[in-house]
Amino acid sequence: MATLKDIAECAGVSISTVSRVLNGTAPISAKVKQQILAIAAEQGYPLHKLAKPVEEALDPLRHVLLAAPRNLMLESDYNLVSLSLINALKTLCAQRNIRLRPFPSEHEAMMEDQLITSLQSVRQSGIVIVNDERIPLLQAVVKSGVPAVLINGEDPAMCLNRVTPANYSAAACAVRHLIEHGHRRILHLTWSSCTTIKQRERGYRDALLEAGIAVDESLILSLPDFHPLTARDAMLSWLSAHPDCLGVTAVFCAADNQAVGVVDALAQRGIRVPDDMSLVGMDNILPLDMLPVSLTTVHLPFDAVARAALQLLTQQLVPAQSLGVTQHVELAGHLVVRESVKRLNALA
Repeated sequence: MATLKDIAECAGVSISTVSRVLNGTAPISAKVKQQILAIAAEQGYPLHKLAKPVEEALDPLRHVLLAAPRNLMLESDYNLVSLSLINALKTLCAQRNIRLRPFPSEHEAMMEDQLITSLQSVRQSGIVIVNDERIPLLQAVVKSGVPAVLINGEDPAMCLNRVTPANYSAAACAVRHLIEHGHRRILHLTWSSCTTIKQRERGYRDALLEAGIAVDESLILSLPDFHPLTARDAMLSWLSAHPDCLGVTAVFCAADNQAVGVVDALAQRGIRVPDDMSLVGMDNILPLDMLPVSLTTVHLPFDAVARAALQLLTQQLVPAQSLGVTQHVELAGHLVVRESVKRLNALA
């Protein structure tokens, strides 16, 4: 949790000034007060515990519209990434007394006119868009002038602030781990999705190339979705077509969900993980008991993504904090080494 000293250093004021603002014990200029309160809110200081008069004025951000395809908001054992992100947003908004209002779409696409009407009807508001990078939607949000942040998406016009996990570098890290353990023939499961998933495939490709390993296009399986059953069926089909596995000794899945299906398919063919086939996923969202072997994966910081999104919204509402340019915040992940990767011998 942030301290008074942390807030003072960030705001460029004394600790006593911060204390007077938070305690409401002396008059402070509106500009300085707003800046200190906004910084305190961003850094997670428990402002909700302050006196009511201060609490009501403490945060320039009071309402957040959460816009995402409806299927991302449904609770499911295989929808853990979006639920982790949404739950993180809920927690942070509750701490800051911000009203978070979901705006799910009835279909895969959101209705721009309904969205903009909702945005413009509430003051001190902002919008967080999750996993939707359709150009008409992004253009409508920009035109509205409402503070907005896009999570896990690409804005080609660079008009919206964005927050993403470091998908490219995280995927490259996972593949490098396999290469360092002697694996050179690595099957990659991915799926047709937004730009962020394409960045994971690019990380796979570049990690191979930097190790002097040519990319074999036949070892990239692009599936319709990330569901475990889709991955299982695709893996079974691939194993039937290639009984010798084409020399493949490891599988890199663009999501942990796919790894669930891959483990199932391998088990059906008597292929053991990691003795016969190594496996790495991405996201680090599966319960550890969901697979018979604990999965080596890349942890992506979804809590930090949610916090960064609210920070970017707040900055747009506080002129003193705004950089005046569109920002893209990319947050690093880290490899979580478990049991699903085997080191090959020197001759492999």
